Amino acid sequence: MTGVRSNHLFHSRGDGTFEEAPFPQDGKWAVAAAWFDYDNDGLLDLFVVRYVEWDAAKEIYCGTKEYRQYCHPKEYRPLANALF
Repeated sequence: MTGVRSNHLFHSRGDGTFEEAPFPQDGKWAVAAAWFDYDNDGLLDLFVVRYVEWDAAKEIYCGTKEYRQYCHPKEYRPLANALF
């Protein structure tokens, strides 16, 4: 599961339940993830798609004086994707 501040990796126990597996947390906003064999070694690698650098405490203001709106993603610094 990807998210704004953290990501979570769950492992199936095989009985319909899941347990959370350890996963490095870096506080970066991720929007998608996919498994594939990047280096062709027969083991799956995890590719995490990241979005933009965002901090609620440093949120920029977009819109007019009377009406605030969401800022376009181009107003933020992009984040590099990650491969695990």
